[in-house]
Amino acid sequence: METKKRFRKVRRIALAFSLLLGIGAGLGACSSLTSAEKAARAAETARQVAERLDARQYTVCMEYVTPQRMYGHPIGPEYYIRVSGDTLESYLPYFGRAFGPLPYDGGMGLNFTALLDEYQVVRKKKNRTDVSMSVHNDEDRYLYRLEVYDSGEASLYISALKHDFIGFNGYVETDE
Repeated sequence: METKKRFRKVRRIALAFSLLLGIGAGLGACSSLTSAEKAARAAETARQVAERLDARQYTVCMEYVTPQRMYGHPIGPEYYIRVSGDTLESYLPYFGRAFGPLPYDGGMGLNFTALLDEYQVVRKKKNRTDVSMSVHNDEDRYLYRLEVYDSGEASLYISALKHDFIGFNGYVETDE
Protein backbone atom coordinates (compact mmCIF):
# COMPACT_ATOMS: atom_id res chain seq x y z
CA MET A 1 0.00 0.00 0.00
CA GLU A 2 2.82 2.35 0.86
CA THR A 3 4.36 1.78 -2.57
CA LYS A 4 1.12 2.74 -4.35
CA LYS A 5 0.93 6.07 -2.47
CA ARG A 6 4.54 6.83 -3.24
CA PHE A 7 4.00 5.93 -6.92
CA ARG A 8 0.94 8.22 -7.14
CA LYS A 9 2.86 11.08 -5.52
CA VAL A 10 5.79 10.69 -7.93
CA ARG A 11 3.36 10.48 -10.85
CA ARG A 12 1.62 13.73 -9.76
CA ILE A 13 4.92 15.52 -9.42
CA ALA A 14 6.04 14.31 -12.85
CA LEU A 15 2.71 15.34 -14.37
CA ALA A 16 2.88 18.80 -12.77
CA PHE A 17 6.48 19.25 -13.93
CA SER A 18 5.70 18.22 -17.49
CA LEU A 19 2.63 20.48 -17.49
CA LEU A 20 4.71 23.47 -16.33
CA LEU A 21 7.41 22.64 -18.84
CA GLY A 22 4.81 22.46 -21.62
CA ILE A 23 3.25 25.78 -20.62
CA GLY A 24 6.68 27.45 -20.47
CA ALA A 25 7.61 26.12 -23.90
CA GLY A 26 4.23 27.19 -25.28
CA LEU A 27 4.64 30.72 -23.95
CA GLY A 28 8.13 30.92 -25.42
CA ALA A 29 6.87 29.74 -28.79
CA CYS A 30 3.98 32.21 -28.71
CA SER A 31 6.12 35.25 -27.93
CA SER A 32 4.99 38.18 -30.04
CA LEU A 33 8.42 39.30 -31.31
CA THR A 34 11.41 37.33 -32.46
CA SER A 35 14.88 38.48 -31.48
CA ALA A 36 15.40 39.90 -34.98
CA GLU A 37 12.19 41.92 -34.70
CA LYS A 38 13.21 43.18 -31.25
CA ALA A 39 16.60 44.23 -32.62
CA ALA A 40 14.95 46.02 -35.55
CA ARG A 41 12.57 47.84 -33.20
CA ALA A 42 15.47 48.87 -30.93
CA ALA A 43 17.45 50.15 -33.93
CA GLU A 44 14.44 52.15 -35.13
CA THR A 45 13.96 53.69 -31.66
CA ALA A 46 17.66 54.60 -31.49
CA ARG A 47 17.42 56.22 -34.94
CA GLN A 48 14.37 58.27 -33.95
CA VAL A 49 15.98 59.42 -30.71
CA ALA A 50 19.18 60.45 -32.52
CA GLU A 51 17.20 62.36 -35.18
CA ARG A 52 15.25 64.29 -32.55
CA LEU A 53 18.39 65.20 -30.59
CA ASP A 54 20.19 66.33 -33.76
CA ALA A 55 17.21 68.43 -34.86
CA ARG A 56 16.73 69.93 -31.37
CA GLN A 57 13.05 68.99 -31.55
CA TYR A 58 12.16 66.59 -28.74
CA THR A 59 10.08 66.09 -25.63
CA VAL A 60 11.21 64.13 -22.59
CA CYS A 61 8.33 62.89 -20.43
CA MET A 62 9.26 62.41 -16.77
CA GLU A 63 8.06 59.50 -14.63
CA TYR A 64 10.21 59.63 -11.49
CA VAL A 65 11.70 62.44 -9.38
CA THR A 66 14.65 62.32 -6.97
CA PRO A 67 14.90 65.50 -4.86
CA GLN A 68 18.11 66.28 -2.97
CA ARG A 69 16.55 66.24 0.51
CA MET A 70 13.74 63.71 0.06
CA TYR A 71 13.11 60.18 -1.10
CA GLY A 72 12.49 59.63 -4.79
CA HIS A 73 8.97 58.86 -5.94
CA PRO A 74 6.93 58.44 -9.14
CA ILE A 75 5.21 61.43 -10.71
CA GLY A 76 2.42 61.70 -13.26
CA PRO A 77 2.96 61.56 -17.02
CA GLU A 78 2.06 65.23 -17.47
CA TYR A 79 5.54 66.49 -16.50
CA TYR A 80 8.05 67.10 -19.28
CA ILE A 81 10.77 69.20 -20.83
CA ARG A 82 10.56 70.19 -24.48
CA VAL A 83 13.38 71.53 -26.63
CA SER A 84 12.35 73.38 -29.79
CA GLY A 85 15.32 74.86 -31.56
CA ASP A 86 16.84 77.40 -29.17
CA THR A 87 13.98 77.29 -26.64
CA LEU A 88 13.52 75.14 -23.53
CA GLU A 89 10.03 74.60 -22.15
CA SER A 90 10.21 73.13 -18.66
CA TYR A 91 7.09 71.86 -16.88
CA LEU A 92 8.41 69.97 -13.86
CA PRO A 93 7.54 69.75 -10.17
CA TYR A 94 10.08 71.06 -7.70
CA PHE A 95 10.68 69.56 -4.27
CA GLY A 96 13.43 71.16 -2.26
CA ARG A 97 14.83 74.24 -0.70
CA ALA A 98 15.20 77.59 -2.43
CA PHE A 99 17.75 80.17 -1.30
CA GLY A 100 17.57 83.94 -1.49
CA PRO A 101 14.58 86.21 -2.03
CA LEU A 102 11.74 84.57 -3.91
CA PRO A 103 8.15 85.71 -4.49
CA TYR A 104 5.64 84.98 -1.72
CA ASP A 105 3.94 82.28 -3.80
CA GLY A 106 7.23 80.37 -4.21
CA GLY A 107 7.95 81.60 -7.69
CA MET A 108 7.79 79.65 -10.89
CA GLY A 109 10.08 76.81 -9.82
CA LEU A 110 10.82 74.65 -12.85
CA ASN A 111 7.77 75.81 -14.85
CA PHE A 112 8.98 78.24 -17.48
CA THR A 113 9.85 78.76 -21.13
CA ALA A 114 13.17 80.43 -21.91
CA LEU A 115 15.83 80.79 -24.58
CA LEU A 116 18.83 78.51 -24.19
CA ASP A 117 22.08 80.25 -23.23
CA GLU A 118 24.19 77.20 -24.10
CA TYR A 119 23.45 73.85 -25.72
CA GLN A 120 25.99 71.06 -26.11
CA VAL A 121 25.54 67.46 -27.31
CA VAL A 122 28.25 64.84 -26.70
CA ARG A 123 28.13 61.14 -27.55
CA LYS A 124 30.06 59.78 -24.55
CA LYS A 125 29.31 56.09 -24.69
CA LYS A 126 28.21 53.64 -27.35
CA ASN A 127 24.55 53.81 -26.34
CA ARG A 128 24.31 57.18 -24.53
CA THR A 129 24.19 60.83 -25.58
CA ASP A 130 24.73 63.62 -23.06
CA VAL A 131 23.00 66.96 -23.58
CA SER A 132 23.96 69.97 -21.49
CA MET A 133 21.71 73.04 -21.51
CA SER A 134 22.17 76.30 -19.66
CA VAL A 135 19.18 78.60 -19.22
CA HIS A 136 18.11 81.47 -16.99
CA ASN A 137 14.91 83.24 -16.06
CA ASP A 138 13.97 86.07 -13.68
CA GLU A 139 14.51 83.85 -10.62
CA ASP A 140 17.59 81.72 -11.23
CA ARG A 141 20.19 80.26 -13.59
CA TYR A 142 19.83 76.53 -14.31
CA LEU A 143 22.00 73.79 -15.76
CA TYR A 144 19.99 70.94 -17.27
CA ARG A 145 22.12 67.83 -17.83
CA LEU A 146 20.27 65.19 -19.84
CA GLU A 147 21.50 61.64 -20.41
CA VAL A 148 19.61 60.00 -23.28
CA TYR A 149 20.03 56.32 -24.06
CA ASP A 150 19.41 54.73 -27.45
CA SER A 151 16.42 52.90 -25.94
CA GLY A 152 14.75 56.29 -25.40
CA GLU A 153 15.19 56.25 -21.62
CA ALA A 154 16.46 59.51 -20.17
CA SER A 155 17.84 60.91 -16.91
CA LEU A 156 17.72 64.63 -16.19
CA TYR A 157 19.80 66.38 -13.53
CA ILE A 158 19.05 70.02 -12.73
CA SER A 159 21.33 72.24 -10.69
CA ALA A 160 20.72 75.90 -9.96
CA LEU A 161 22.30 78.76 -8.07
CA LYS A 162 19.36 79.36 -5.72
CA HIS A 163 17.67 75.94 -5.60
CA ASP A 164 18.57 72.45 -4.40
CA PHE A 165 19.69 69.84 -6.91
CA ILE A 166 16.91 67.62 -8.32
CA GLY A 167 16.88 64.66 -10.69
CA PHE A 168 14.26 63.07 -12.94
CA ASN A 169 13.92 59.86 -14.94
CA GLY A 170 11.73 59.41 -18.00
CA TYR A 171 11.76 58.76 -21.73
CA VAL A 172 12.03 60.59 -25.04
CA GLU A 173 8.77 60.60 -26.99
CA THR A 174 9.00 58.73 -30.30
CA ASP A 175 6.48 57.94 -33.05
CA GLU A 176 5.62 54.53 -31.61
